[in-house]
Amino acid sequence: SDATRSLGDMISGDWRFGRVQLTVSEGGTDQAIELYSTMDSPDLLIIETDRIDDEFTKRLEILGGHCTEGTNALVIGPVNDIELYRKLKEMGVRDYYVHPITGEAVINDIVEILIESKGLSDTRIFSFIGAKGGIGTTLAAQSMALSIAQKAGQPCLMVDCAMGRSYTSIALAGAEPNGSMAEAIRAAQANDQERLGRMIVPSSIDGLSILSTGAEAALSEIGNAQGMDQLLDLLSIRFPNIIVDLGGADAQTAQAILKKSNDIILLSDAGLVSLRDARALVNEITSLRGEDQKGLYYLINRIGEHGNAEVGRKDITQAIGLAPKAGIPYDPKLLTNYELSNNNIEDIEAGAKLIRAMTDIFGLDTPIDKNLDKSEKKTTGIGGFLNKFTS
Repeated sequence: SDATRSLGDMISGDWRFGRVQLTVSEGGTDQAIELYSTMDSPDLLIIETDRIDDEFTKRLEILGGHCTEGTNALVIGPVNDIELYRKLKEMGVRDYYVHPITGEAVINDIVEILIESKGLSDTRIFSFIGAKGGIGTTLAAQSMALSIAQKAGQPCLMVDCAMGRSYTSIALAGAEPNGSMAEAIRAAQANDQERLGRMIVPSSIDGLSILSTGAEAALSEIGNAQGMDQLLDLLSIRFPNIIVDLGGADAQTAQAILKKSNDIILLSDAGLVSLRDARALVNEITSLRGEDQKGLYYLINRIGEHGNAEVGRKDITQAIGLAPKAGIPYDPKLLTNYELSNNNIEDIEAGAKLIRAMTDIFGLDTPIDKNLDKSEKKTTGIGGFLNKFTS
């Protein structure tokens, strides 16, 4: 029916379903039996029928026999019948609705079923932190987010902790921030998903969403590590990948997020001052995470900016205590072209290379793109973009 089809439209546009794949199929129980006798059934199957009789329930039982163990089912039918409801519940149906349905009530039930059955499944939190300011932390974080959404084809959320100095919403979503980090944390603590949902905006890239903060004062601090932890927990239910830019975060917030992150990307350049700060950060991060360097990656950015004054890889590894994962050459035009134009980072040649580099460095599954132009076909993988620091 149109009402049920509109339910599908509501789900596909709802931020709470950021990690859900939705398929709408025409046909009756016979078509469903045929379909799921040859392929796995989904985590949740919603069936609408215009008749409820013994024949339907018999076919429903057969369908259940072809469904993967653990599949949940909702049925939308034409009559309100308490005996029928009990029978369907005995068969294992999670709930029964009489159409026409009210979308929000059903959607809330679907959310509860999926969270109950899937739990806080494996969200991967990537945190980016720079040894000092101006090292390219934000650009690298945004490139990673674009890489996950655009190249790997996976849903991703970008979170920037720079408070009023954040330009992520403008850069990736083309819109001014519509809230503050404090508002987002309060919404999470109150489990106000509608309020939080208004702060999550889509970017121009399918699959990439932005937590649109930055409306607070430029010199303010988050100063609520526990609240930030709760916010990430709530967001993790909805998004399989979260990128956190710690470039402008206060120390308390940064420490809390670093403890929670699956992967930490530390950036410095190859100059002595930056390397000194990088060494201190490596030691602090390792201590925060129980003396474990698993998931900690070190990138040397802006290679070549300081010429012969730069330290070599061998000396860097010895001094820092962590081998660089990769080195990214300095491109003086990249930041200028990005910040002083209306271009998206992926539309700038050096920016597109940076996105491809992030895809390669972190082993993301990249779909085969058969439409690559000739200039891109001259290289393999990420070609010559990563220099001799690449491991």
